[in-house]
Amino acid sequence: MDIQKELYQTDQYKRINFLNNLKNCLEIFNRNSNELLKLIEFGGNPEKARHLFYEKNYNLYQDFIFELSRHIHNYVASSYTLLKVTHNVMKYYKKDGEEKYFAEFKIKISELPNQPDYEIIYYLRQYYQHLNIPYLGSHYSVDNIKDKETISFNLNRNEILGYNKLSSLLRTYLEGLTQDEIPIREMIDKYNKLIYNFFDWVYDKLEIVLKNDIDFVNKKELEIKKYFTPSFIFARIKAIQGGSLMAPEDIFTTMVDENARLDIIRNNPKLEDKLSKLIELLEKDIPVSDKLKREIMSLATGEVLSKPLEIDL
Repeated sequence: MDIQKELYQTDQYKRINFLNNLKNCLEIFNRNSNELLKLIEFGGNPEKARHLFYEKNYNLYQDFIFELSRHIHNYVASSYTLLKVTHNVMKYYKKDGEEKYFAEFKIKISELPNQPDYEIIYYLRQYYQHLNIPYLGSHYSVDNIKDKETISFNLNRNEILGYNKLSSLLRTYLEGLTQDEIPIREMIDKYNKLIYNFFDWVYDKLEIVLKNDIDFVNKKELEIKKYFTPSFIFARIKAIQGGSLMAPEDIFTTMVDENARLDIIRNNPKLEDKLSKLIELLEKDIPVSDKLKREIMSLATGEVLSKPLEIDL
């Protein structure tokens, strides 16, 4: 594992690692967002959720609202963490000689608080942390003429206005709304658009600033992959032959692009075809010896070609 330790100790990797931390925070935010939107989508589907509004199912309705509130909390908390970590990462790159980029970043991020779609999530996070869990309401309606049911989930505008630390911009915006209900789905969609556009800019800039470091690390990681992958795959083959419940196509997990791996699995019903295609995918990154190919394909035939220490990869 010395080759990995050597990489971790390089200045290039240390610089890239800050970018990786940022990507991890963005992924946490992204997953919280997706989980929240799926929950709202479920609750907003009359075919799946109308039973929640039956009087006899009041406890189920309360459980759903609690889950919705929990997911909103996780969403707004991760949005704050994401921006704090982003600022710290940018400060690191400023110290590392990227003053010009940091100055551009400060201008770009300062534009966010000037938009109500950003501020409502920012202050909702503060409301959760410092004051209370906000009341979540719902609206269920039936249009008998159009034969259409509608379900929506909302925050109460007047409750949020009761928070005395709102910015004047957000307070003016909320006071100007014509309804007391703030649709949660619409609020999330607008905020996500702002954040994802902002991070598209961040990543485009960082990929320019860190291009040499990224190229260096990618090259070293490919060398590591070439060195370790055959041994990892062979160990997984032997585990399957020894009784492991791992599916043969899963020996490639973490070794190849996961989306491409899943596409191959879905589009090739026969195990032999799956394994053959997955070998081709792996070969786009690293050479695969004939011996290892035979070992992999043996999973389709059930043939055991070697004992754990007999193969020279």
